[in-house]
Amino acid sequence: GFSPEIGGSITLSEGIVLLPDSSENALVSPILEEIQVFTPQYKNLQLTLGENIRIANPPLLEFIGSGDLLVNGFFEDLKPEGIIRLKEGEFNLFTTQFRLLDGYEHFAEFTGDLDPNIELRLVASVPEVTRREFSGTAASEIREAVNTGIGELRTVRVEAVVSGRSSQMFDAVELTSNPARDEAEIVALIGGGFANTLGRGDSPLAIANLAGSTVLKNVQ
Repeated sequence: GFSPEIGGSITLSEGIVLLPDSSENALVSPILEEIQVFTPQYKNLQLTLGENIRIANPPLLEFIGSGDLLVNGFFEDLKPEGIIRLKEGEFNLFTTQFRLLDGYEHFAEFTGDLDPNIELRLVASVPEVTRREFSGTAASEIREAVNTGIGELRTVRVEAVVSGRSSQMFDAVELTSNPARDEAEIVALIGGGFANTLGRGDSPLAIANLAGSTVLKNVQ
């Protein structure tokens, strides 16, 4: 086999970068192992994401990205360095759509491997239904709460801050809300019922199960 060196500079603009599906990677790997006669080596390849480049994995996520990467190494062991900034975009988690929060810098920083440092701040508005209870006074003046089945609908603003390595992305998620809810309640809201089933009410377990699903594995 032979190892040609690939260098120079490439600028991408007005297009879309599709993140590969994990199942596609599984199919490609055996083919690459069989070929082995052509092993390109990247040497100071400057990759620039220019105007209107979308980074997407439909229907899970779509972001507008820009920045520069310096790529070295072989195809099987790429060593990119640089920062990709995300200016706007959306992330769909089951029934909840998160968007990048305005006024913050969102980015993925590559430091010589394919496990970048991620800094994201996302926001979503989710509905919450609460039961209204009415109290009645009996002759004995004992007040008894009566559940009428009438629900009150309100909107909860949920923020998700992601700070850490991509491989540990879901260990580094901090969830807050307004009105304030605890983590288990927030997970139940954004999971649309999935979190309660998967996590059985325990918020760390619920997040771990959501993160471990086939859908979310494609994010990394």
